[in-house]
Amino acid sequence: MVTTVESVNKNTDRIFIKGLRIALVLIIAGAIAAVLIKSRPHPKRRTIVNAVSLVETIKAHKTSQDMIIRAFGTVRSGENLSLTAEVRGRIVEMSPDFEEGIYFPKGAFLMRIDPSSYSLNVDRLRTEIKRLDAEVARISQERKNFQVSLTIVKEDLGLVKAEYERNLALAKRKVVSQNLLDQTQQRWLTSRQRAQEIENSLALIKPRTNLLKAQRQSVLVQMKEAQLDLERTEIRAPFECRMAKKLAEKGQFVTAGMKLANLYNVGIMEVEVHILPQDIVWLHFNSGGSVNLKGDPPARARVTFNAGGQKIHWQGFVSRIKGQMEETTRTLPVIIELK
Repeated sequence: MVTTVESVNKNTDRIFIKGLRIALVLIIAGAIAAVLIKSRPHPKRRTIVNAVSLVETIKAHKTSQDMIIRAFGTVRSGENLSLTAEVRGRIVEMSPDFEEGIYFPKGAFLMRIDPSSYSLNVDRLRTEIKRLDAEVARISQERKNFQVSLTIVKEDLGLVKAEYERNLALAKRKVVSQNLLDQTQQRWLTSRQRAQEIENSLALIKPRTNLLKAQRQSVLVQMKEAQLDLERTEIRAPFECRMAKKLAEKGQFVTAGMKLANLYNVGIMEVEVHILPQDIVWLHFNSGGSVNLKGDPPARARVTFNAGGQKIHWQGFVSRIKGQMEETTRTLPVIIELK
């Protein structure tokens, strides 16, 4: 029982000592804080002056920067032509320069197909036109002859009619015989029939003339076609070109539509390049793929060809874009036309 009381007293002493230590620490900390507060410097009053900031201004000018898009492509002609024969026949003459890679100016002679049959056809049709003109002239003269004959016949008809009427009056008085009256009447009827025949012939003059004129017009159209065929026997360069491939030789028989050569225009050269879709906004295109959007000029281009370390430059412009995007590369094909 004595041991228990002593243990309780010891615990009480320990708690008291701990509380005393805590109280002592708090008192010391409070004293230090009070000393620090009292010894702190007092803030000084300062007058705030509104200072003016110094700035430098410049005038802004609107400028347009050139956006550079780099791409690669192959130079090719913008116009390729398969030269074909328009008439049939044998090639009788050919330019000595008619070879692959040779340059031909516009209108240069290339070859000639045998023109003999076409020339004869033109002469035949020209002769036919002359014959029809002569026939029209003959009919015109016939009209004049018929008109003169009709005038004479009408005068004769008047005389015969008067004689018949006179004999008819005399026959009633038994002065002339019936036989003489019949002869007079026969001459009158004959004159009337002759006048009617001439009038009928005159009435047919206009339809005959119109028929001849229609035939002449038809022959004239045929002659123009024949002359066109004759001109087509001579083949010339349709533009400034070079021959890419030769497909015919001198002495060869060709038919209409047969290919003679492949030509390409050297005056229109272009390059097809592929660009990313986001770069299309710098090329002044509208939604229809045409240039000059809102009056802006087409985008300029500079084409460079590296030939063995030596660079050759051409100036050009973006003329159009092709119909659809390349599915494999997801790029837009753009055509650059060289000046």
